[in-house]
Amino acid sequence: LETLREQGVCIGWDEFKGRVPVRRAGREWLFSERDFDNPFAREHFRASSSGTSGRPVRTRMDLEDMDEATADWAVWFDAHGWIGRPLIFWETEGTGLASRYLKCARFGMPFRKWFISTRERKFEHRLRASVVHAIARWAARLPQPELASVAEAHRVAAFVRSLLDSGEKPLVNTSPSAAARLSSLVLEQGCRLDGVTFFLSGEPVTLARKRSIEASGACAVPTYGTSEAGWIGAQFPDAESPDEVHVFRDAYAVIARDGSSSDPSPLLFTSLRRAGPKVLLNTEQIGRAHV
Repeated sequence: LETLREQGVCIGWDEFKGRVPVRRAGREWLFSERDFDNPFAREHFRASSSGTSGRPVRTRMDLEDMDEATADWAVWFDAHGWIGRPLIFWETEGTGLASRYLKCARFGMPFRKWFISTRERKFEHRLRASVVHAIARWAARLPQPELASVAEAHRVAAFVRSLLDSGEKPLVNTSPSAAARLSSLVLEQGCRLDGVTFFLSGEPVTLARKRSIEASGACAVPTYGTSEAGWIGAQFPDAESPDEVHVFRDAYAVIARDGSSSDPSPLLFTSLRRAGPKVLLNTEQIGRAHV
């Protein structure tokens, strides 16, 4: 991969998104993001990004790819000692979440509760999400979700506290900002979240957010992924920085764009799984994690 990179076989982020042409050895191409769709991947359903940094990205989801990724998640959960703990999602109703909770259910971690933090804006997207989640929850025998926006963090806090009071240690998947809000709310109520672990996605885990979460006694564990590439890695025990993650190396190979070991950013990713959503070959992915 490094030899290919030195010969110009690499794709920058703006080149991948079709914003600028690719110029190599006196030739020029202009790609669209769809040109990198994996022809071997089937589309069982589609996931969508939030579109906060531009136009929403639609990604084809293949159940085979999800099944292969399940082993990574099982190893990650086991490394942290999370197996058997009550699992809670406080996340958007987007279809992409189905991939997450189905993987967990696949290795024996069905969610106890799913609080929907954000509804899809367009009716067609809400309808699609409703259908996908209904089928996925039926297949995995999972309970129906409940609405609880970030402004209604007290409802999530009450449920988490009830589990703690019963002697359980909840595992909560949400965004760093939502976890920080929940932690601050619990502290304002004169309580703590000792025994709670947040595994975080969707936003960068800044040092300020991590400190805000951990001030309540909870643990904060970041993950790393993109809408285009899916789940790339997650933080394992004994991390040395707040946003450090380990790459799932059966799924992606990673090298530095400039070959420097002192400054490994930006990073170039090469996809390895047969049913992954995109064909990536030394392709730059925008992320905010220390890999």
